[in-house]
Amino acid sequence: MNRHLSVVSGLLVLAWVLSLGQAGTTRTQTIEFHKGWNAVFLEVEPPESKPARWFEGKPVDIVAANFQRTSSAQFMTDPSADLFQAAGWGVWYAEHRPDAVLKTLHEIYGQQAYLVHANEDFTWPVTGNVVPAEVRWLP
Repeated sequence: MNRHLSVVSGLLVLAWVLSLGQAGTTRTQTIEFHKGWNAVFLEVEPPESKPARWFEGKPVDIVAANFQRTSSAQFMTDPSADLFQAAGWGVWYAEHRPDAVLKTLHEIYGQQAYLVHANEDFTWPVTGNVVPAEVRWLP
């Protein structure tokens, strides 16, 4: 009887694991923006990764993201170094802004936090693929 029970349990676990693999990986995340700065964690991988296309028609004019350093270096020795760049910040400016030529954020990724400046309140449902967070260990 115990053997039969363990076989059935094993089959149930296998069916559950297979159903997870076949479950829909597309999800809609609803993001509410308020006029001014908003902190947003994008949980889904957007179908369009270019910020200009992604924010097209939306009242958004600045987006910034901080990307983790892949080095354990913490200090600068060159006083003329651009610390904003060195710290891992990427910034996108809307094309109508005079500082649009300074943009350094060229892709939007899921599982990433963003600071978004909105010109008005709006709600935006974002549909994309669910991606697991990549774990990067630093020494």
